[in-house]
Amino acid sequence: MALVSDPKSYLWTDGRYWNQANKELDQNWVLMKVGMPETPTLQAFVAENFPEGANIGVDPRLMSRSAVRDIQSVLDTKKQKLQLITENLVDSVWSDKPSVTPARDIIVLPTDVAGQSVTDKLAWIRGELKSHGAYSHVVTALDAVAWLFNIRGADIDYNPTAIAYAIVDLDNAYLFIHPGKVTKELESHLKESGVTIKDYDSFFQEFEAQSKEGKGKTWVDPSSASAAVFNVLSSISAPILEKDSPITLAKALKNPVELQGMRDCAQRDAVAIVRFFSWLEKEMNSDKASQYDEVDVANKILEFRKAVPGFVSESFGTISSVGANAAVIHYEPKKPSAAQLDKQKIYLCDSGAQYRDGTTDVTRTFHFGTPSEKEKEAFTGVVKGVINLSKAIFPEHTTGLQLDVLARQALWELGLDYKHGTGHGIGHFLNVHEGPHGISFRLKSHSCPLQAGMTTSNEPGYYEDGAFGIRIENDMIVTRVERKYNFLKTGFLGFETITFVPIDTNLLLPEALTVEEKNWLNKYHQDCREKIGPLIPEEDKEAREWLQKRTEPLP
Repeated sequence: MALVSDPKSYLWTDGRYWNQANKELDQNWVLMKVGMPETPTLQAFVAENFPEGANIGVDPRLMSRSAVRDIQSVLDTKKQKLQLITENLVDSVWSDKPSVTPARDIIVLPTDVAGQSVTDKLAWIRGELKSHGAYSHVVTALDAVAWLFNIRGADIDYNPTAIAYAIVDLDNAYLFIHPGKVTKELESHLKESGVTIKDYDSFFQEFEAQSKEGKGKTWVDPSSASAAVFNVLSSISAPILEKDSPITLAKALKNPVELQGMRDCAQRDAVAIVRFFSWLEKEMNSDKASQYDEVDVANKILEFRKAVPGFVSESFGTISSVGANAAVIHYEPKKPSAAQLDKQKIYLCDSGAQYRDGTTDVTRTFHFGTPSEKEKEAFTGVVKGVINLSKAIFPEHTTGLQLDVLARQALWELGLDYKHGTGHGIGHFLNVHEGPHGISFRLKSHSCPLQAGMTTSNEPGYYEDGAFGIRIENDMIVTRVERKYNFLKTGFLGFETITFVPIDTNLLLPEALTVEEKNWLNKYHQDCREKIGPLIPEEDKEAREWLQKRTEPLP
């Protein structure tokens, strides 16, 4: 979050972006490191440093109800006020702002891909409305709208969503979307479920008119709906049910069809990654290595992914980073500043893709030369963290906050750690970061227990500013597991790893692994061979050989 003032402006961000912010912010900005004891919240900073009675302007369309309420509660102590303004001041000076209505068609997901029809989803949500004494639900989160209507878009890079709103009530359902995106296929698809399509720009007017009919409470999620949506209801004293959208959890609990799609696309995606690293290692051991920079190789992995059946787009911009740049957690290489590939430096690649049947997010760290002892120690600690979390068995109602330590313990024993969460939910051909669950040291990850059918990443790391960065990331599914006993009939859960890409043993200290950890890694590499090997195109003999070599068992 940013606070623009005179003479200085301030950016609040967490440990994932500190290194990047230090590089990119100029002298007009002050970095506020979220999570550090000495860093105040934005509202505490304003209350302390701005005069009594000061007004702070915000765009109510871009701030949630809960965020406005949390900030205002602190500002009240100094009689300060959040002023909701109709004109976005950033937009007024952003002359080259990209269009929010690109001319791209909506993708309609058939039921055999989505696993549940729109009709069934609407019937379910109406059941939720009845059970909570509400008449309507306004849906504002873009991935929730996409999930509800079994559609995907391309309005936001990497996220297959369309700019839209939705309203579902006990009698009707409405999709508010730009007319230019409405195709005959979309009209037919939604007509089958009784959904009416309306112009996106008419949303607030229509929402107010419907709310004035007074048929009952409107269910609004305060964590995702903007303050502007709430202002419509409060201005006419309409009854409100403030509660998390039921779609958020339903979307996270993948049905069997979605889960199989996630497994299938993860294996096809692994083929592209294996082919990429096979190519990269060959190039790094040739006289061509110096010809490539971080952007060149990021383009190369995209080239391999485009050859995968069902590929739609990347799921985020590839983090292709060499040496010290790998310590920038969300690094984005750009020419001409992108670093050259160097065989004697770590190479970290965090990348993913959107497929018609699922979404991937995979990180691998390789060293094609001679790594330092500290690099090996840190890498081995990260590998141990991946293994420990992958093997976890835990009772139902366990949260990610309780499991996070499993991924960090080996690093802690070395006196190392990392300043980001260990796992995030992953959408089904939707946003690569998905809630409401997560695996993290942050308290938010304690709000939603892990449940069977959820997906999550498993991505411990270590980052040494100015030197190197390490991260390994697999995608996993939360599954039910049978144990010999079942304490208090609680039920137990575990993880199914669905990413099968070799882990670099050149960076590993095998002697530091326990027998159990070594057995896990050997079994994992065997699975990589058996599951991915047959999928590699016959003509890519080098990738097949690379996979064999890189999955040799540890003695």
